[in-house]
Amino acid sequence: GYVIPGHLVNGMFEALFDLDCGVMLLSKSDVHLALLVDAAAAARRVEAVLRSDIDLVGLLDAVCDIAGTVLPIASLAVERREADRTFRRYDTAAADGEQIDGPSRAGPTRWVVALTDDEPDSQLVVELTGAGSDTPPEILQMFAMLLPAARPVVERMLDLHVAETEREEWRRSASLDPLTGLENRQLLDIRSSLDHPVAVLMIDLDGFKQINDRWGHPIGDEVLRRVASAIRAALRSKDRAFRYGGEEFIVLAPAATHDDVVAELLGERFRGAVEQVETRDVTPGSTISASVGVAMGSAGTPLIRMIERADLALYRAKRLGKNRVEVAGA
Repeated sequence: GYVIPGHLVNGMFEALFDLDCGVMLLSKSDVHLALLVDAAAAARRVEAVLRSDIDLVGLLDAVCDIAGTVLPIASLAVERREADRTFRRYDTAAADGEQIDGPSRAGPTRWVVALTDDEPDSQLVVELTGAGSDTPPEILQMFAMLLPAARPVVERMLDLHVAETEREEWRRSASLDPLTGLENRQLLDIRSSLDHPVAVLMIDLDGFKQINDRWGHPIGDEVLRRVASAIRAALRSKDRAFRYGGEEFIVLAPAATHDDVVAELLGERFRGAVEQVETRDVTPGSTISASVGVAMGSAGTPLIRMIERADLALYRAKRLGKNRVEVAGA
């Protein structure tokens, strides 16, 4: 029967909104009540995360951490049926997704929630620890109340995540040579100049045409793959290798000092790597070798000029007997 002064009303409602009074209706004991209060607080934090600007993996990680304070969560993942009808699972351990045999099914330690009405085209999967079967159902019910808000958010994030993953895969595949897996010439061509001191090594296989002519192009392709693997294995941490065309490769190798000794050592590193490639099982009685031309350049030097100089040094190596390293003059 009392009238509350107007200036107190808004503050009182704000205070009431922060209370977890409703959990008392679900509680069976004081201990149970305390657990439910903690779960309600965690649920509010999950709601805040759903409203934040975060990507799918970040969302799964954050929700797993928050809900893990009251639930025995082992992992949290999203599963989705792709356009090719296969199922993929996305979680913090497999951000790009991994193919699975089919959608996960609910069980004593697995909580499965459909993200769309077209079950099971996409679903949220909560993996609980062995103690998960002992979790009070009221806590799961409390988190289930978040689903109307969570479903469209997670589904949208999943669509964005898959689209970005596909774009990144396309960018990665577009920058790689499909035969050898090395970076391709197109990626090399966009580098107009060097941004640090570097050695440019032009590597060309000796007598490769005879391999194709004698054993055929499929065997030639296999030799190229093996050579590319040897070059890749010889790279230092900041070196980059490209397939320049045919049987030609280019390596960009940062070098602190610009002298012929350093250049020749770098050239020998890759010449020797190619020489060790085993091909006797596919080209009986034949071995593989490479000639290498090296040019040293400073930051700001046009890359095309460096490649031209390395190419001239390479042809000098060919003329002088092949399977050797020649360094371009200054």
